[in-house]
Amino acid sequence: MKPTADAISRFERVFPSDPRAEARKMFGHPAAFVGGHMFFGTFDDQLVFRISGADAAPATALGAGEFAPMEGRVWKDYVAISARTDLPDATLQGWAKLALARATELAPKAAKGPK
Repeated sequence: MKPTADAISRFERVFPSDPRAEARKMFGHPAAFVGGHMFFGTFDDQLVFRISGADAAPATALGAGEFAPMEGRVWKDYVAISARTDLPDATLQGWAKLALARATELAPKAAKGPK
């Protein structure tokens, strides 16, 4: 499954302008990382945000749902919404900034050595 043009375009428009945010690929899909943790990305025609609990309530009220890249494999602490949503970019940018903030609270992952 490849990311759609809509998902890639929306990802680029919503990507936080924060020097700590690093854009790279995750399973061939555009994704954003901080401290080794993915906090925002794409999957097929979806935008995926690392927000959960009370932080996710506003997103779910606006149409975001669980993120399950494979049936029955829900990623805890993530929500997803169609890249073709009518929500304005500013709303999605707010979610990306919140996801970035929450990911910076996690201990950085150790860098992997060469294989």
